[in-house]
Amino acid sequence: MTDVFVVNPAGEFVVGKAATTPHQESIGYKESLDDAFTYWDIDLKKDGKKVLPNVARAVYTGTAMLNAMIIRQGKKVGLIVNKGFEQTLMQTRAKEIVCGYGKTEVFHAVYRRRKEPYVPYRQIRGVTCRMDLRGNEVIPLYEHEARAAVEELLAEGVECLAICFLGSFANPAHEKRVAEIAKEMLEKAGKEMPVLTSYEVSPYSKEVSRMNTLVVQAYASESGKKQLLDIEKVLKDDGYKYNLQMVLAYGTVADIRWPRIVEATTSGPVGAIIGTKFLGEQIGEKNLVCSDVGGTSFDVGMVLNGRISLNREPEFQRMYLTVPMLDVQSIGAGAGTYIRIDENTNRIKLGPDSASGTPGPVAYEHGNLTPTIADCSILLGRLNPDNYLGGKVKLNVELARRMFKEKVADKLGLDIYHAAEGIVDLMDISMRQHVASTVSGHDPKNFVLIGFGGAGGLHLARYAGDLTQWKGVCTVPWAGGFSAFGCAAMDHAHRYAASIDLMLPSGSSEEARMELAKALNASWTAHKQEAIEEFAGEGLTEDKLTFAPYVLMKYFGQTMDLEVTSPTGWLNSPEDVSKLIVEFERVYKGTYTQVGVAEGSPYQITRVGLVATAESIKPIIKKYALEGAEPPEKARKKTRPTFCNGEWMPTKIYDLDEMRPGNRVTGIAVLEGPAYTLFVPPGMKAEMDQHMVIWLTYS
Repeated sequence: MTDVFVVNPAGEFVVGKAATTPHQESIGYKESLDDAFTYWDIDLKKDGKKVLPNVARAVYTGTAMLNAMIIRQGKKVGLIVNKGFEQTLMQTRAKEIVCGYGKTEVFHAVYRRRKEPYVPYRQIRGVTCRMDLRGNEVIPLYEHEARAAVEELLAEGVECLAICFLGSFANPAHEKRVAEIAKEMLEKAGKEMPVLTSYEVSPYSKEVSRMNTLVVQAYASESGKKQLLDIEKVLKDDGYKYNLQMVLAYGTVADIRWPRIVEATTSGPVGAIIGTKFLGEQIGEKNLVCSDVGGTSFDVGMVLNGRISLNREPEFQRMYLTVPMLDVQSIGAGAGTYIRIDENTNRIKLGPDSASGTPGPVAYEHGNLTPTIADCSILLGRLNPDNYLGGKVKLNVELARRMFKEKVADKLGLDIYHAAEGIVDLMDISMRQHVASTVSGHDPKNFVLIGFGGAGGLHLARYAGDLTQWKGVCTVPWAGGFSAFGCAAMDHAHRYAASIDLMLPSGSSEEARMELAKALNASWTAHKQEAIEEFAGEGLTEDKLTFAPYVLMKYFGQTMDLEVTSPTGWLNSPEDVSKLIVEFERVYKGTYTQVGVAEGSPYQITRVGLVATAESIKPIIKKYALEGAEPPEKARKKTRPTFCNGEWMPTKIYDLDEMRPGNRVTGIAVLEGPAYTLFVPPGMKAEMDQHMVIWLTYS
């Protein structure tokens, strides 16, 4: 599904849903937007030109660029590297050999296959030149080789040129010059195409990951950008005044013309964890585990002490990128997960592929005849076929039943409903194990588990496991559009960083600390000027911005560094440097343990960066007066049988949209809205608190 979350100036919000349209995402976006406004009795098809001119901001996160990578329909890229390093993409890093594999494939080499690079060897050329890691020129650039490389790649019919040299993060002079040569030759040949350099896309160390990042930008960004521009056009045709913004992988938004658009490629799951942190701030919870059950994947992340861990080298399509991403762990488990029976072993196989939104579950009648987890939920009576998307989508239950019987139940020799419940239980166990692995090393009693996603409420009670192991288990009525809610809770921000290598001995002199301050301040000032210029291009002046300088820091000799925001901003005295060190040690103790502090060890700074932020309108989680425990009459719907614990049970059905703060429902029950359904098994109860958060406990 495509979800749209609309917020008005008072902080009130509504959620719209529509089927995703991968071939042209603007269609699903517009249909979902239309659906959202119907909850405010606004018909955008008639009144869009009156409403959209008053919209202050439109933000999008989606899978256009990811899809281009998955189905390999990106640009034909020509890559120029140092001579002798033409096979870097084929050789990869050692850990990329098992990147993205499960335990079976990791342990048994026969199952492993090297990934096919997005840029084949015939489209790669080497040029003699070399910078060392300090940025010193070791071998000068052979310009005649650069010209020959560009000429040969153009003859290959490439659609984009990418340049990646060793050491360019420290000194990009060679990359800049080759880019100039390429542009001169393109102009002379009367051709136009993007010319990308790694220092602009990813100015960080770790050469293979940097090259991967550059390739993703070159291969997928242009095709993905077209989808984004189409969505923007749909909005502007109805009077929207501004440029469309997109979510970046580290939890901020930027104009879709953002030059490092690769940072949006892996942004899909981050809206959910940002929404979790924002909701936690509103209800007074600092430690949360977010769990998102979508159509294809099950995404889990943690908010620890009000902070979200940032993965600076995330795994993506079986390779590693130097794109900072909020740490969210995913497995292939969702409502659209395919159910098959292995012909050789007669065992159930769940996924890892999925029907996703197109063609969708069997019940959609869009051409898919392989049963999915969503079809099981329909057969078990937990998902109402007459209220899917508020009744806008009609489901063919009989077709789902017939296909499930033929392709699954009969092969297992089981009754349809016992088979369906058993398969849902298997999926829930897989999800429970994924949650446990994410929380590993922490005591769940200190965490609130929040479930959301279009199918989250159907599975939450089961994958949560023993409810008493958690501080609390909850969901919200708008959980079906929770990732979109997270997008609405984001500020407009850009993140800047560059690799650096600075050392500061413990107990260093004032002079040494001021030398460190001078180097960091120079970098922060350069990033600030870059931010001012880029935000000006997006219509935001310097007075609207706040700046948060940070460093990546560790004890010398350790492998993992931590992000530390400077508590004083720019460093203007030796005391300011000492405060930065104290802040690092505080973050270190909170992340690891006080016992792990390496007293007396030198401090090492590996990266210096800046976050520039412009605040935006956000949803408001209101606090309501509690009403009675009994739901109002209009919230009660007719009972219907649901299959649970091996038998059909009469089940109380409630209208989720009519539930009030203080209401309490005892299972077995189903709370259903047009975009979200919460299943409450026997022995549990669901209670809505003053923030309209629904808590699951034992009855």
